[in-house]
Parts: sequence; C-alpha cells; structure tokens
Amino acid sequence: MVKKALFILLFTGFVFAATPEQVLVNLGGAGLVVDDMVDENSNPDISKITKSLQDNGKLQLLVDKKTKTVLNFNSNANGVLLLKSIENMISNLRYGDYQNLNFVNDENSSYSIVVNLDRIPNPGEIYKELKKSNIFINDVKKGAGSFTYFLDLSKASIYATAFGSEYKKPTKPYFINVNGKKTVSIEVQEGDTWHPSVKIFDKNLNLIDSLVQDSPQKSINFELPENAHYIQVDDGSSLENIQKGLKFNLQ
Repeated sequence: MVKKALFILLFTGFVFAATPEQVLVNLGGAGLVVDDMVDENSNPDISKITKSLQDNGKLQLLVDKKTKTVLNFNSNANGVLLLKSIENMISNLRYGDYQNLNFVNDENSSYSIVVNLDRIPNPGEIYKELKKSNIFINDVKKGAGSFTYFLDLSKASIYATAFGSEYKKPTKPYFINVNGKKTVSIEVQEGDTWHPSVKIFDKNLNLIDSLVQDSPQKSINFELPENAHYIQVDDGSSLENIQKGLKFNLQ
C-alpha cells in the first residue's frame, strides 16, 4: 500500500508537462538558453531539446561498444495500453536487444526495460516515434545509465502500418489501427490456408469482440463495433499457413 501511494505521488507531480527549461536541466543542460522549444501541442519539443544538448556537448549518445541503458516509462494509462505502446516503439526504432525489468499495472502504470545497443537511445527519436501514436512526453530525466520518461497516453491511438493492396508476410499477428473505420475485408493469397482468428479492441485495448473460424477461409468480411479502435489478426493454427500474407481493405 505504501509503495503504491508513493508511486502515485511521484507520478502526480508530472501530470502537467515540464517546461523546456526544466527538461534541459533534467538532461544535463543547465545554463543553456531555450528558444522556441515547445511543439504544437504545447509540450516540450524533446527532439529540438536533444539536438541543442548534442550541439553544445551536453548529451553524448555515441558509444564505441554495445552499452546497456535502462528506460523507465511512467504513464497515466492502464498497463496493457502502455505495454503495447512501448512494444510498438521498440519495434519501429529497432531496439531489438532488450530485457524487461519491472512492470506495475495500475491506473498509472509503469514499465522499465534495459536495452543493449551500439548507441544510447536518443530521447528525440523516442519523442518522434511516440508522437506518431499521439503519446506525449511530459518530462524526461537522465540518470546514471538511465532515462525516465513521463508519458501522457490520454489521447493515444497506437500507430500501426496501414495495409492496402500490398501483401506482407507476417512474422507475428497483424495489429492494425481501425479507428474511424466501419468495415474490414481480409483476403488470403492463392496457395495459403487461413484459419481466421480476429480480436477487436477498444482504444484502451480492452477486448470487445472476436471472430474465430476453424475451417479454412479464402476471405472474410465483417462490420466493426462502434467503439472499435484496433484489430489483431492471426491464424488459429499457425502463421506459417499464411506465408504470402493477407490483404486488408478497411472502409
């Protein structure tokens, strides 16, 4: 109970975005002059701030060998949404070599990982990638071998690749943002055998519906519930059954 209360108190202090001046100090840039480093959402523009720190020799992100860096993410969202958001970011930024350290599933969830890379993860790149999903960094602090990010996921809509006429071989179940769409059509290529397994989630990644068919299908069409935000598409047996990929049409 004490730990939970302490975590909430620590996070509450960062519900509102820090100023660019505060972020500069938190990243080791005390004394630098801030000039137009707020983005269009009135949040600190971490990309501009990071570049200024690098240009002034205050933030060194280049290393001569693989280095472990701890990334802590504190949020104002449930754990499922936070985990999926960070997983998506890690994949898109190619932070393949990482390990989970700690996870607190709460209304204000937190997640910590350690990455082992030939560079220090650039706060500006993380800022840009999260911004694609309407996830905003309220503040970031640099520690000894670590960075702590305070995230606002209140408007999150996880960025996902849009699938159109081009087929793509899946290496994991397809995860697609269907926000604003009403219908979904999915087709399989000649030679593949697909056993549809579709899960439909709301904006907080709560499961609201599913579609499973045991017999092979060449195509399926279905309407989305009004509050649908994401779908996950899999093969009920094995992804090896759809090696040529599926074709999606969202309307």
